[in-house]
Amino acid sequence: MFVLAVGATVYEWRLLARSRWRMGLLEWVFLVITHLVIAASLATVLGLPRD
Repeated sequence: MFVLAVGATVYEWRLLARSRWRMGLLEWVFLVITHLVIAASLATVLGLPRD
């Protein structure tokens, strides 16, 4: 799951760099979701409590 989240984030950042902040709403939503998934994955890997 972590590798998938990192891959999705790298892909989204490449789109962001290419379009120079001209992303549509859906792209911003995907970018936020991938960041949240990475944060949740890191918390799970590091054993941090979710509550």
